[in-house]
Amino acid sequence: MHKQYEKQIRAIQPVLEPHEWNGWFDWFLSSGQATQEEFIHYLIAQGLAGHWYHLLSDSVQVKKECPVIFPILARYISAQQANYYNQTSVLGKLNNLLGRNDIPYAVIKGVHIREILYSPPWLRPCEDIDILIDPKDKFRVAKIFTDKGFKAHPDINTITNDLTFSHGAV
Repeated sequence: MHKQYEKQIRAIQPVLEPHEWNGWFDWFLSSGQATQEEFIHYLIAQGLAGHWYHLLSDSVQVKKECPVIFPILARYISAQQANYYNQTSVLGKLNNLLGRNDIPYAVIKGVHIREILYSPPWLRPCEDIDILIDPKDKFRVAKIFTDKGFKAHPDINTITNDLTFSHGAV
């Protein structure tokens, strides 16, 4: 893993010390299926399910004593992986379009962060791809994107400095 990001990586992992893990684990095992499912859905809503799946996936005891949670987490992980590969494909298209037109840009926020801090990167859910361009290029980029099948979603409140496009599911 990336040594220079050790603190950040530790910060995004579940915040339980090893001595706290057993207490939590005992509670989780004894909490019953409904509470376990509720907790897993809470983790999904908070964007933490991937981390917990990664953390718990080697636990034979969890798989044995909580058989309901792994199918739920596995479906979530499959969806996250599909979303990641879909976004990666669209990011490749953006790179080709902007590169061919000599438009400098930077990928920022979630999609960029997950490639640096997360292993595997699909552990961090991202709903969109944020890019930063020079304001002088915004109309050129809008035309390039719409000409190549991207759909614009203008918002009257942010139209002067922000424009959202979609391409398929991204």
